[in-house]
Amino acid sequence: MERNFHMNKNLVVFHLESLSNVIYQNNADLFPNLKKFSQQCYVYANYYSTSTSTFMVMSDLAYGDVSIFEKSKDYTTLIEKRNREKNLFEQLHMEGYYSEIIAPPFLTESEKQRYINIFGNVDTYFFADTYKEFREEIEKALKKKSFAIYITEFISHIGYSKFRGKSKGWTDKWKKGYEMLDDLLGFLLKRLEDASVLDKTVVIAYGDHGDDFYFHKFNGGFTHAIEPYSSMIRTPLFVYSGSG
Repeated sequence: MERNFHMNKNLVVFHLESLSNVIYQNNADLFPNLKKFSQQCYVYANYYSTSTSTFMVMSDLAYGDVSIFEKSKDYTTLIEKRNREKNLFEQLHMEGYYSEIIAPPFLTESEKQRYINIFGNVDTYFFADTYKEFREEIEKALKKKSFAIYITEFISHIGYSKFRGKSKGWTDKWKKGYEMLDDLLGFLLKRLEDASVLDKTVVIAYGDHGDDFYFHKFNGGFTHAIEPYSSMIRTPLFVYSGSG
């Protein structure tokens, strides 16, 4: 029997890369769109992420379970699909939603494979080659009748600083990454409004982890690759439920 989607809302999950509450609250000027959005949301002030690893947090959230991949050596050798449960986006796909995972430019082939290993059987994976394509695909996905979309933007990750363009120095380049992240969120929300589906959509924006700075080459500069202290894993979690 065909499902009636008139009463069911769409879903967008927006990944706030490398953003902890410490960074967000101490640099509010970098996040005008996120701040405005938060005023319309349920704000979970005491949310703690599950890891300081981007992909571990992604999989934990998708499955609602931190133990799904515990026996795996790493993300290149995940447990085969038949041995694990369906994640949220697979489940919504089975219920008739259009499910898509939208990823930004500059991913390696192994990173692209991690997405597929984690999210499994969804309608579409889109791995952008350019930021123009990235935004065009988001806009295109929002036009589907009933959609469940996961969007990541890695430009605020320390490993992606070289893709932020020219800057006056390290501090400006660091700020630029978060400004670009916030700008993409603003683009998403504006397109949801333009398509008249914002109030018919649940939008979840969550941080995966933060960063601790001034470690003088500690861990090769990957300053979030440390123990999950509260300053690292207490991250933003905003849920917009709409009104339609």
